Amino acid sequence: MSRQMGELTQTRLQKIWIPHSSGSSGLQPRRGSSIPQFTNSPTMVIMVGLPARGKTYISTKLTRYLNWIGTPTKVFNLGQYRREAVSYKNYEFFLPDNMEALLIRKQCALAALKDVHDYLSREEGHVAVFDATNTTRERRSLILQFAKEHGYKVFFIESICNDPGIIAENIKQVKLGSPDYIDCDREKVLEDFLKRIECYEVNYQPLDDELDSFLTYKTEIIISASQDGYENVYTLKSSLSARNLPKCSANECSMRTIGHK
Repeated sequence: MSRQMGELTQTRLQKIWIPHSSGSSGLQPRRGSSIPQFTNSPTMVIMVGLPARGKTYISTKLTRYLNWIGTPTKVFNLGQYRREAVSYKNYEFFLPDNMEALLIRKQCALAALKDVHDYLSREEGHVAVFDATNTTRERRSLILQFAKEHGYKVFFIESICNDPGIIAENIKQVKLGSPDYIDCDREKVLEDFLKRIECYEVNYQPLDDELDSFLTYKTEIIISASQDGYENVYTLKSSLSARNLPKCSANECSMRTIGHK
């Protein structure tokens, strides 16, 4: 996939309807639920992208909308699992050669996946949004294997933004209130978080048309923000208000979804 950012234009999106294996028309309830289903099996939505790219914002908006239309959905934010496991000191926790931290991070991912399984298979959940960076193919393969073992469908959503000014502003607006930076100096937060991003950039492997060609659904979605409009950014019709999306506007940010069935 080309990483060059050209002029972005808004394109009307179409819903992706996943056919039932029975070939019947209409929506079928799952496990006795009276709520119409958009999929014939539980679904995982996997966020992908570097820090400060709006993944949590997108996850929250998508989850809120799906619950509003009657599809039980829950966000599993990996940062929360990490904060429960260890107190954050500085960016060095995310260094690619910090083996102790890498083990903790993997254990947190496995704990989150266990909770995803409980939610989708035992608590009548329909969609689990896995909110994390998931920037390596190794991590994404782990998630895909987990989904395959439990019969879940998977959509990957990659959020991309390469404008330093927008990223810095997003850090100031969102990360200053993060539990990682309670009572921290504003400039020190910016400096530390930029170094944290650099740690991820070392091993960042974006979704790729060729290298990820085994994935079934491939849809490129562009966020084209305007001052007074709402943009569809996902095939399940999550609406994002442009007014609340300074980090993703025309010519600045694109988002890509790839699904696995």
